[in-house]
Amino acid sequence: MYLPITAGQEGCSPDLRIGPSQDQPTSPVLLRDCRDLWLAVRTSRIASPRRFQMAVTPMKDKATGKILKYKVSVVMADGKWATKVFDRTEKRKAQEYERHLLDQRDSGSWQPRKVKTGSPLFADYALPAIDRRKIDENTKERYRNDVRSHLILALGQVRVHALSQDHCQAALDGATNVNTGDPLAPSTTSVLAASLAVVCDQAISDGHLRTNPAHGLDLPDVEETDAVALEPEEFQALLDACGDDEEFADLLIVIAGTGLRQGEALAFGATPVNVRLAARQYKVRQQVIAPAQGQPVLTPKLKSKKSRREIPLTDEVIAAIRRQQMRLASGDAAYWTNDGALWRRGSINRRWKDVLKAAGLSESLGMHTLRHTYASALIAAGVNPLSISKRMGHASIVETFSTYGHLFSWDDEEVVEAVSAFFTRAGAHKQAAARSLPDPVQAGLDTAEIGGVQSR
Repeated sequence: MYLPITAGQEGCSPDLRIGPSQDQPTSPVLLRDCRDLWLAVRTSRIASPRRFQMAVTPMKDKATGKILKYKVSVVMADGKWATKVFDRTEKRKAQEYERHLLDQRDSGSWQPRKVKTGSPLFADYALPAIDRRKIDENTKERYRNDVRSHLILALGQVRVHALSQDHCQAALDGATNVNTGDPLAPSTTSVLAASLAVVCDQAISDGHLRTNPAHGLDLPDVEETDAVALEPEEFQALLDACGDDEEFADLLIVIAGTGLRQGEALAFGATPVNVRLAARQYKVRQQVIAPAQGQPVLTPKLKSKKSRREIPLTDEVIAAIRRQQMRLASGDAAYWTNDGALWRRGSINRRWKDVLKAAGLSESLGMHTLRHTYASALIAAGVNPLSISKRMGHASIVETFSTYGHLFSWDDEEVVEAVSAFFTRAGAHKQAAARSLPDPVQAGLDTAEIGGVQSR
């Protein structure tokens, strides 16, 4: 038997009943508004069976479609949501937690989580919280920089359990560039919001918060831009602008000739065992992490599992590597060293800006442009997209098309020529020519009518 309900509020049906029959006389329950109706349906053990619950939801990366986490959301007997986020490898655990919540709701034994009121200050909690999250090291370091440069200044004296959406919004609105004092760019603000959300996610896991106050903030629109690649003459201008700094020029050749991420390229000198010149191959197994504080470190933790890959080497790249190996042997290496005193990424980026300026190129270009240049060269040469995705170390081919889709050819004429060439090889054109087709005018057909479908 179902729960009979009648709603008389504006926006709801004046006679809405949930039962085996609308014609059966029942004693309707008058609800105040639509929210009460929704709660009555959702929380009723009879009218809202489990099969209507969409509790375990995959949280996907918008660019790649890759599942990042699983979120469990179940509405409980008091009308409030009980939520918890699990790692992408913990789908079974998320499903078990969902069943646990539903059992507690149906038995009436569920109690809301008690928030810890004696929580630490944000300034003391944020950095250790980021260290405990399961994310790659480069991303962690970027989040740590955001916490040190912006978030501690705005939220440092706030107790973690007292963090509100107003606190988070004010922190983002008041953040400025530490060097110029100008407002942050929209993309930088979005990354700052992500850093704050990661800290709050850990606070939820630790019982300091029930919900994430960094979600649903008013963020500026980020203009989507296509990946920018260098033309051959622009890359040559960069090499010329290096002048006597041949080591930096070789670094640019290696990145543009392999598509390595900057940290992966800086690990060349420290991982000679992975450089197989005889096989003309480089095995990506390590990268250099350059923290804002302290010395750079070499780590086997890459961006993702797909980042572990083998890259074929050209003659130009092999020559650059051999020159670098000679510098390492003589102790003259400045950018790649094998003694642990690796250069910080900031120093290399400053040198990059100087070279851009000397070459007459936009100083807004990052060194990642060299990686885009590598991908662009492969696409222009017609290399298989799956092979490109593998060489780039992308998580999936979806990421490849999302990043470089604008560089692929979408010419309809090429499609027509390809299909026509197939028919020619199959001899189908001879069979088609041998058939006698009626004249469209004599047959009384519109010349635009094809296959029985007339254009309108």
